[in-house]
Amino acid sequence: MFLPWAPKARMQLSQFFLNHSDLLFPLGAVILGIAILLFAGFLMLHRRRFAQLAMESYSIDSKLLRDLLEDYWKKRFPVEEYAVDILLHPGPRIECIVEMPPLDPEAQEMLFSEVEQELGILFTAQLGYRDKFIVTAIEK
Repeated sequence: MFLPWAPKARMQLSQFFLNHSDLLFPLGAVILGIAILLFAGFLMLHRRRFAQLAMESYSIDSKLLRDLLEDYWKKRFPVEEYAVDILLHPGPRIECIVEMPPLDPEAQEMLFSEVEQELGILFTAQLGYRDKFIVTAIEK
């Protein structure tokens, strides 16, 4: 990076690589290995699993719906805080996007069926909403 401003260092570095050309291949392999490890690490960092539930369940205020979902999700998982969001699709259809802890498949299936029933009851009781809605769960 500073080699254009340091001509003596630039000449010494180029002379070093000319004299020790056998080091270029291992140096390139090490740099390539580090790049692959960084790529794999960043890829694993952003890996998430998604699951969607659809259920039969007007014009609804998204803020009211988001507050209702946040309260429900905080009661469901009181120890950790997970993000929730609401998308209103045309049709009308509601999509609830929630973060959840990683669970084994059996516990996940049980949780999904409970959430499906409880949210359907909650939306019907609080808002009178009986149309379809989707729950998208993202493992945190």
